[in-house]
Amino acid sequence: MVGYTGGNEEFPTYDDMKDHTEVVRLEYDTTKISTIDLLEKIFKTIHPFNFCESLECKQYQDGVWWSSEDQLEAIMVKVKEYEAKEKVFNKFNPRKVRMEISQVKKFYKAEEYHQNNYIKAMKTFPTIETKTVKISKEALKKEL
Repeated sequence: MVGYTGGNEEFPTYDDMKDHTEVVRLEYDTTKISTIDLLEKIFKTIHPFNFCESLECKQYQDGVWWSSEDQLEAIMVKVKEYEAKEKVFNKFNPRKVRMEISQVKKFYKAEEYHQNNYIKAMKTFPTIETKTVKISKEALKKEL
């Protein structure tokens, strides 16, 4: 479910986000995927080394909002893992994870037209397909 969280102002909307961030609320079954495995997928999708301090970019701030101590513990394990990898790949200037990591205060569901946008886009553009295609350098040169 798409919505808004992280701010103090009540009843944000897409047109008046106030001090909130647009988020996706994930409900998952821990017997099917662990919090750590889910976080791995999330960390590969977002930019954990980025942080936005101004209200103008807070709308798209990368982050993870937790609702239980177990979730927070798993998040911190993943943060330490990413920072350790960063030290290996960037020995002289390793970055720290700077994304928003906060407890969910309140979640506001976004307007209906924001829900399931990917599915709606596929209905609008049904011929779009995503495929992984390998092209040799020789074939690419022939195309040019």
